[in-house]
Amino acid sequence: MRIPRITNYANSSKTYNKTINKNGFTLVELLIVMGIFVVIASVSIPLYSNWQPDSQIDTAFAEVIETLRLGRNRSESGLNNASHGVYFLVSESGEDSYVLYQGADYASRDVSLDREIILNNALSLTTSLDNANINFSKGLGEPSATGTVSIINNNTDEIKIISINSLGIVNST
Repeated sequence: MRIPRITNYANSSKTYNKTINKNGFTLVELLIVMGIFVVIASVSIPLYSNWQPDSQIDTAFAEVIETLRLGRNRSESGLNNASHGVYFLVSESGEDSYVLYQGADYASRDVSLDREIILNNALSLTTSLDNANINFSKGLGEPSATGTVSIINNNTDEIKIISINSLGIVNST
């Protein structure tokens, strides 16, 4: 907050007090503030662009783990008196996805209950699972196959691996 400055003006034998009120900013102040914004932006943009790909693979990695665990938990609890599983769709076009389904296998599933998650184009999937499918038995949650699911960041070549053991336990490595 600026304090008004009082200036004395002498006119003949009388003294007049005039208040000078300076509202607004000077050009120098505006240029300094704009310069600060430019410096902050030039530092922030490269940091954000490096952080974003890491964030994408971390998010996808966590979502795949959650989906596998959800399929196992639904099977163990006998949700809808059915087994559940996850099917990985590895596409040549680069739009990989995976589906949480209900049923004895992917081919005989209840399509109306599918939950499909499509990966960002910067990410891709590979799997060592037979037919890219894992189904957890109703009541026990035992997997139909064991193996790994890998998520690859195509921009940075970073790889995150998820393993499923014979007890159906999902681990990240």
